[in-house]
Amino acid sequence: MADKPKNVIEEYAEKILKGASIGNPFERFSDLFGNLEFVAGDSRAVRHIVENLDPFIRSRNKKMLYYLRIYSSLLYADSYFERGNIEKAKYYLELALNTELREKMPAEEKYAAKIRSLIDYAMDQMKDPAAMPDKERLRTRIHIAQNVCVLRMLYT
Repeated sequence: MADKPKNVIEEYAEKILKGASIGNPFERFSDLFGNLEFVAGDSRAVRHIVENLDPFIRSRNKKMLYYLRIYSSLLYADSYFERGNIEKAKYYLELALNTELREKMPAEEKYAAKIRSLIDYAMDQMKDPAAMPDKERLRTRIHIAQNVCVLRMLYT
């Protein structure tokens, strides 16, 4: 039995979902998205189609998550440090340094290096809590690292 002929929407959707190039995707954009019945209720399929049409969306989302994870670790570290729980603060700084910042993003290496240096300074100062010279200077470094994360999230 012969396959039934596919309409333009089904053909483009199949090509896009398989990752094949469809030439200029905006040439017949209205044909593709004029009738959204084939993806109604399936947000994953829509997201996959949009990511294939605009590959910058995927890298932008990846960058946003990268900095959000670092920022949340720094926020926890600052919160625990402010309450006097140095061990928990060091744990979250190590988490940001060893897990989140270990992921390599070549375009963001300059900013990741700055955040690393700020966290390293804070970790060095927290080694001996009794001899910690200036707590406000340490918190300022953590806040600067947080601000770098926020600015990078806003820039993406």
